[in-house]
Amino acid sequence: RHQLEVKLQETVAELETILDNSVIGVTYVKKGIFARVNRKLESLLEFNKDELSGLPFSIIYPSYQDYLLMGQQAYPLLEQGKEYDSRHLIRTKSAKMFWARLVGKTVDVSDLDKGSIWMIEDITMQKEAEQHLRLTAAIFDSTADGIFVTNLSNRIQRVNPAFTKITGYTAEEVYGKKTAFLASGRHDKHFYQDMWNSITKTGHW
Repeated sequence: RHQLEVKLQETVAELETILDNSVIGVTYVKKGIFARVNRKLESLLEFNKDELSGLPFSIIYPSYQDYLLMGQQAYPLLEQGKEYDSRHLIRTKSAKMFWARLVGKTVDVSDLDKGSIWMIEDITMQKEAEQHLRLTAAIFDSTADGIFVTNLSNRIQRVNPAFTKITGYTAEEVYGKKTAFLASGRHDKHFYQDMWNSITKTGHW
């Protein structure tokens, strides 16, 4: 019996070590209350050690209404034993906001009172990258300058609407073609060689 107790204690200690060294915030929520949180989540939410335990899960949302809305989306899935996976704005202790991915799952679908496990991951950089890509795409599509994108073999992969308007070539007509076919004949081969050397070295011309 003593050996089993020691083994159990060692197993619990190992699990706690894994949990506290996770790169993603993890929490055990029971009856809407933080029952257990790992160090990463405390760090993400700017709380001191053990400060979150016992506080309502709702405090990490911008408003209580946002928390209720999340619940309306999440709990029908949790009741079916399914995983809830979504993105939300999360509020830290100092009232700073950041975008996070929330993944939740019940401990025991037959007894929801046993609580649920939630993983919370900061995706602010991912969100900013997505926004930057949307902005870049909008500029690409709306600029009056003709733009084309090539691969390393100088084969056209994408063109914008202005390119089609200026050259008369549609995206389907030029896709995969070498850019040399666009040569106007007004410049010698050294001009194009210098142009591609510049693009290769600096990324632009």
